[in-house]
Formats: sequence, C-alpha cells, structure tokens
Amino acid sequence: MSRQKLCAMWARGHCTRGRCQDRHYKLEPNEQIPCDCPERSDAFPGGARFRHVERLADCAAAGKSLLGDAQSFCAAFYHVKETPEAGGAAESCLRSAAAGERRCSGKTVVCVARLSAPVGTAEAGAGDLEDVYVARYINCCSGALCAESSFLEDGELRLAVSERGGAGSRLILYLNTQPCHFSTDTRPNWSCSESLCRFQQECLEPRSMKLQIIAAYPYRCHWDPKSVPGRLAPKIENARKGSEFMRKASPHVELRAFQPKDWEYLLQMCDARLREDHAKPEHEARIFTKQRREARVH
Repeated sequence: MSRQKLCAMWARGHCTRGRCQDRHYKLEPNEQIPCDCPERSDAFPGGARFRHVERLADCAAAGKSLLGDAQSFCAAFYHVKETPEAGGAAESCLRSAAAGERRCSGKTVVCVARLSAPVGTAEAGAGDLEDVYVARYINCCSGALCAESSFLEDGELRLAVSERGGAGSRLILYLNTQPCHFSTDTRPNWSCSESLCRFQQECLEPRSMKLQIIAAYPYRCHWDPKSVPGRLAPKIENARKGSEFMRKASPHVELRAFQPKDWEYLLQMCDARLREDHAKPEHEARIFTKQRREARVH
C-alpha cells in the first residue's frame, strides 16, 4: 500500500503495533512518498520502497532506461491477456521468449507522460518541438492509486507545464489501457476519464494546450456482455460511457489507439538489447518475432 501517514509512535521512538499501516521512515524535502507493494516488481523491480513515479532525466543520470528490458516492457505496455470476453483474443507475451519465465500478471497499469515544447520558447510557431519532461507512472497493487493518479499528482510535471506550456506545446499520455470510468473492481467509484478531462480544463486549457491520450489496449469496453457474469455488465457499460465521455471532450482531449510510431517512441526508452532486437528483420529477431510484431508492434 501507499503509506501516506507517518507513524506518530515510530516518530517518538517506538511503535508497539505488530503490523503498522503507517510509514516508519521520514521523507526528504520534496521527496515523493514510496510504496510498499511488492507486486509492482512484475514490471519494474523496486524492492520494499517502490516509487510510482520515475523520471527520464533521473534514469539517464543513473545510467538506466525508463522502460527497462523485455520483461519490464511487456508488463508495462506490450502484454495482451487471453480475452475470451472479447471473442477469444489470444495471449501475447514477450516473456515466453525466455524458457521458464513466468508470464506477466496483467495487473500492472503504466503510463508515460511526454511534455514537448518549441525549441527555446513556448510561443506558437516557434519551430521544432523538444521533449522537456518525460516520466513513467505506475499503479499501486493495493488499488488505492491509479497510474493516472500518480500523473495528476506529479508536481514537477505541473511546474514544467507552467514554465514551458503554451499554444505551441504538446502533452501526450501513453497508457497501456484506456482510462477507467467507474469500470474497475478496485476503485468502482472512480473515473480517471473525468479526472484527466478536469486536468486539461484546469491546467492545460488556460495555456491553449490539448491533452492527447494514446492507449495500447481497451479496457472492458470491447467485452461482450453475453460472455461474462451479469455483475460485470455495468462495468462494461461504464467503460463504454467512458470512451464516449472522452470523445465528447474533443478537441480539447483526444483519445486514440496506439500506432506504429507510438511503439517506436516507447522502444527508444528501453534497454539497448531490446531496441536492437526490434531493429532486426523478423526472421532474425529472438524477442520481436513476426507473430509478436503482428500481435502488437506492427
């Protein structure tokens, strides 16, 4: 879980609770609150104090990639679960390329924010765009925090928008699944679709900026209600309403599916070995075989 509250007893020197739910560590000024959910190591290993926000600049300084190796990239964006609810879509997993690797859990929600601004200025028509802020966000295994929530709470992103945002700037959010809309089991009363639209209205619209949301996979809206238990029918209907809600927010908010150029961009932030494998011809690639490319990365 994400431990937002500092344990008062621990701060006084001794906590008598056997399984305390509060934090037993202090944060440095401006340090983001880490999380104690080990399940997120399914995508990005982080130990007992996993961080739900990782910035590209910090990764570059540490000599590592933002989206990691084949296992991390699969859990984050590539993986497709077997989906009989949608007419029998077959599973596709990069991890099966390595003998004995366990498959992805399919429970990880990841998004990458990409803020781009005209080179040297935020004024419209100033020329080519450059990335000024890129970060990866991941959900909490407790269900208390969506990946989009981490994005919305990122103060450094908002600061970058205030400093470099303008009519010529662009904010793209790459998601492995479409934003929820009262359609999940862990947060049934929450809509990331509505929250993202509010963010656009409050933070981007005053700067004449749009929000582009690019999703790698739909979430429940493509399920056949006749193929699932009746209790899931309202979730499917809500997911479809969420897609319609986002469409009505156009042109200020755009929701579309991944295109080849989007996969290419994300692969640039993976480990060199994965990038090199993707650059090989289909018959030479060990990971991105023809079948796996056709399933996702066209």
